[in-house]
Amino acid sequence: VKECEGAKAVFSLESDENTLKNYPFEFEYLVTFELKEKALVNTMTVINKTKGEMYFSVGAHPAFNCNVGDIIEFEKAETLATERIDKENLIIDEKFPLIENSREIEITKEIFKPDALILSDIKSEKLTIKGDNTVEFTFGKCPFLGIWAKPGAPYVCIEPWYGVNDGREVKNDISEKRGIQHLNEGETFEFSWTAEIK
Repeated sequence: VKECEGAKAVFSLESDENTLKNYPFEFEYLVTFELKEKALVNTMTVINKTKGEMYFSVGAHPAFNCNVGDIIEFEKAETLATERIDKENLIIDEKFPLIENSREIEITKEIFKPDALILSDIKSEKLTIKGDNTVEFTFGKCPFLGIWAKPGAPYVCIEPWYGVNDGREVKNDISEKRGIQHLNEGETFEFSWTAEIK
C-alpha cells in the first residue's frame, strides 16, 4: 500500500530479484482505486526504471453482477468479430462474426461457452450494462476489449487490454509481439477505466 486516504487507495508493485528472473525489466506498477460519488475509477500506471527500453502488456479484469438476458450496449453502432483462444490459451487464427452495425450484445447461456470474446477495432469508448442495475463502463481507446463470464454465471467481466494472447506464429523477439506496449527509459504509461452506477 503506497497511499490510503479518504476514498482513494494506491497500491505499488516494484521489480526485485525475483521478478527479474522471469521478466528482465525494472519497473514500478501502480494501481489506484478512487471512489467519486457513484463511480469507481481504476488507474494503472507503468513506470520504466530499466536502463533502456521496456516491453509490457497490461489490462484489467473487473466483474459486474448481471444475468442471462441482460444487455451490453456500446456507445456507438459497431461491426465486430470476436477472436477466440484455444485450450492452450493461444489465439485461433480466425475471427467469428458477433454483431453488425449494432450497439447491443445480449448475455446468453451460450455466448461464453467457447471462452472470452476478444474484440478489437472498437469505435466506442464506453458501454452500458443494462439489467436489474445499470452500470456505465468507460474504457477509452484500448486496443482490445475482453468480455467474459463463466457460462451461466451471474456476472460479466469487461476487460480493457493493452496486449493480447500469443497466436501460433513464432516471433523472434518480444518487441514483435502483437499488441505489445513499449516505454523508453524513464517513461510512464497510464490508463484508466471508470464504472458508474446510473
